[in-house]
Amino acid sequence: MEADQDKVQYYVLIGHLIFKEIEGLPLTEREREDLRAWRNGGEERKLIDEGLRDRRALMQELTVLNDRYKAAASIEQVFRILGLEVERPGEVSAIGRAWMRGMSAAAAVIFLMLGSWWLVTNKEGAGPAPLRPAEAGVAVQKPDKAVLILSDGTQIPLDSARDGQVAQQGGVKVVKMNGQVSYRGGDRGEPVAYNTMATPRGGQYLVVLPDSTRVWLNAVSSLRYPTVFSGRERKVELNGEAYFDVAPNKSSVFVVAAGDVEVRVLGTQFDIMAYGDEAIRRTTLVEGKVMVARGAERQVVTVGQQAMVGRDSGFIMVDANPDIDKAVAWRSGSFKFSEADIRSLMRELSRWYDIDVVYEITDFSGRYGGRIDRSLPLPAVLKLLEGNGIHHYRTEGNKVIVLP
Repeated sequence: MEADQDKVQYYVLIGHLIFKEIEGLPLTEREREDLRAWRNGGEERKLIDEGLRDRRALMQELTVLNDRYKAAASIEQVFRILGLEVERPGEVSAIGRAWMRGMSAAAAVIFLMLGSWWLVTNKEGAGPAPLRPAEAGVAVQKPDKAVLILSDGTQIPLDSARDGQVAQQGGVKVVKMNGQVSYRGGDRGEPVAYNTMATPRGGQYLVVLPDSTRVWLNAVSSLRYPTVFSGRERKVELNGEAYFDVAPNKSSVFVVAAGDVEVRVLGTQFDIMAYGDEAIRRTTLVEGKVMVARGAERQVVTVGQQAMVGRDSGFIMVDANPDIDKAVAWRSGSFKFSEADIRSLMRELSRWYDIDVVYEITDFSGRYGGRIDRSLPLPAVLKLLEGNGIHHYRTEGNKVIVLP
């Protein structure tokens, strides 16, 4: 733990020096030497340093970090690890408050440098390991990527298509604008035509259905839907994972078919995870009420609950107190793990980073928890895992080999 404290203290120091330099505050010769030594530690650090120069982008990122990771509370945790007292407003002088603001800004800079990640490792039979920061690397934004498949089989790669109308399906115009696809025009008398939105590994996309329902597709997922809804049912078919914000319509129930599981709603927000390589299909309710059906079995799911259906069993189980944030973390740009073994962790990474995973380990008993920013490049993520004692890794092209 002492070595970890030394490491965190070093980053607090460097973060504070960067903060002082950005703010135009004077640096001593020793402080300048410390900064030069840190910057000479690799090209990755120079890129991090350059990214911190964009004040507007930095403030936006800090706002996101505070919303997503409750950075203020985590900054206090950094101070506690270092044995520093966290002083409250009203308890310090004006000079003291200015110092604390500087230290808070420095700690926030550290959060950028560390990739906003605190990891807890829990081995079977052991208690939680101490929270440990890990160097993360330079964030790389993932573009929205998907292919739109029209009713005649025509495929339109949306990441390279220009904004504007991309297709015509009968009387319905298909429009791409600002990273999403929507459907305009048409009426209930239109012949039924079906489109499919499909995301590759490392891709995600937003589609606005003809009834104004918004669907966010996660990586390696597909959604099949009609270009015009008619009748008393609005039915779509999902493979993979998607988050739904369903437009209310009391006269027409919205139905999501995920294999042999159906979710029926009138208007609500929920996430369905139904990947073929996962043993359990999960429906997590954020708002409203849904009914999950498989064969003759039915279960009503209310806000804050999660329905789980085993791939090989006919039973529907309802968890009344699931980790909602974990289920929908991908929507806000994160992976969140809780009591995950290495195989389930790597399955999520493989879908996002377009990798195949090979295991040269025999012990799969470790359980891990934490959060990773999905904008981080794969090498930074693997380095982060190694830094927290979660195996070692070797890459060969798009193959990642998990080592003891």
